Amino acid sequence: MTREEHLIPVGRVFDDEPEAVLAVTVTAPEAARLADPPLVYFCVPGGGLDRGYYDLRAGATTRYSFAEQIAARGLAGRVQVELRDYQDLPDVEAFDKIASVGMFEHVGPRNYGRYFGKIRRILAPGGFVLNHGITHNGLGQRGLGSGIGDFVEEYVFPGGELAHVSRVIEGLAAQGLEVVDGEALREHYAKTLWHWVDRLEANAEAARREVGEEKFRVWRIYMAGSAHAFDRGWLSLWQLLAGKPLADGRLPHPLTREYMYE
Repeated sequence: MTREEHLIPVGRVFDDEPEAVLAVTVTAPEAARLADPPLVYFCVPGGGLDRGYYDLRAGATTRYSFAEQIAARGLAGRVQVELRDYQDLPDVEAFDKIASVGMFEHVGPRNYGRYFGKIRRILAPGGFVLNHGITHNGLGQRGLGSGIGDFVEEYVFPGGELAHVSRVIEGLAAQGLEVVDGEALREHYAKTLWHWVDRLEANAEAARREVGEEKFRVWRIYMAGSAHAFDRGWLSLWQLLAGKPLADGRLPHPLTREYMYE
């Protein structure tokens, strides 16, 4: 991979299953529309990779077509989409920036060394990783009570495992990644979930026709219960920015968040 290419993947779904990664390669200068190059992106789309839903063939007619979205952004012919295991990415310092969104919850604390280790190995010195995901709010908390955790494990995210944000920071630090910023988005995510619940209720009949009564009820309960958990402070959502220092220990970055609001 040359420095003009930009990989945007998506990572391990469950520890005991083959990993599924969405990789998008964008050639410069059009990649500047997405991010400063080069970038790697980890996420788990839609709670699983159903090839009938996420059809990656160019021109395929599906409920969501990456090819159509790429074309709509004027990037046709410059973007390649593929599924791959994030651990199969070559251990080459190829990326200046990595974004992991809603993915590391499926890794589990016991695999943080492998996960953050891979990120460190593919991140160029002076580069940064943004790790965004749900965490427990209680130290030593292993799950949600009242059967909520069991419900999520059985019907929504089998194999998912959360940890306190302190363990995430520890996992980053153990791999030589220095945290330079962190933002708690608990209240924001509670509001987001309640909006999703309202929209699902407003379109209940259409949703039932699309997925059936059982899946409709599972997701209505899951989203409403999750919104309540965020409201009560049982769960949180943290966005951590960490960097791989240069050989001399420096890690150049803006000293304030002012650049975010320009």
